[in-house]
Amino acid sequence: MVLLILTTAILLVLGFFNPRASLFWYSKERTTGLSSFIYGILLVLFIYMVPANKENAIETALHSQTIAADTVEAKMDTNTTVPTRVVEDPAKIEGERILRKLKARAERDWPNDYTTQEYWISNELEDYRYMLTIADGPIKRQAERDWPYDYTTQKYWYDQQIEARERLNR
Repeated sequence: MVLLILTTAILLVLGFFNPRASLFWYSKERTTGLSSFIYGILLVLFIYMVPANKENAIETALHSQTIAADTVEAKMDTNTTVPTRVVEDPAKIEGERILRKLKARAERDWPNDYTTQEYWISNELEDYRYMLTIADGPIKRQAERDWPYDYTTQKYWYDQQIEARERLNR
């Protein structure tokens, strides 16, 4: 995508000085205005099409929040001068991180469909809570490894594996 943007920008500038060279593919009259119009529109479209990559921005923000939450906050006890360590609940931090990842994915997959986003996030959170109730084991670990942040698929695959194991053990 960067290559397209760079090429279009070069052709836009070239079109100001030599529209024949910039519109090499166009067989009719080649003018500065036509070149500027075509490559200007293309440049705006290509820049607009660059993904915002919200997940990376969210990950960076979450990482900095986690670091901040894990740092020691020196609080002075009223009776002593010994600082105490205050750390947020790790389960709460993890739950917030999961929710943010799910929201970012829903927004990416269904950008203007808020009812679908809400429905999907609700189902994923329900299945996430279900997966938390399952004891750690090889089947659960494989589901988590194969489908990270896809809790509906994890739950479905896990349940299918358990049912198949029970059928085989009869």
